[in-house]
Amino acid sequence: HNRIACNLLVIGEFNRTPRINGGGGRDHWSEGISAILAGPRIRRGVVHGRMNSRGNTLDGSVNGQQLINTVLVASGAEISPASPRVRDIL
Repeated sequence: HNRIACNLLVIGEFNRTPRINGGGGRDHWSEGISAILAGPRIRRGVVHGRMNSRGNTLDGSVNGQQLINTVLVASGAEISPASPRVRDIL
């Protein structure tokens, strides 16, 4: 049997503030972007990063390069061992 490894990456928009602003909308928390990864080489139930009630990153933040490198490695691509990635996911 040939097995096909399937990975899934879902990235959302900036998180929004919980309160309505003066213009009747909600502001963006630019540090808070949600992403979900799934696949045979991705550990289940791992959460990276926390924010406070003001939208500031507290710890565990992941940058875009780490996220993309993690997806590449999980997909079987070979990248430099020195390339930053979210090592706890793999």
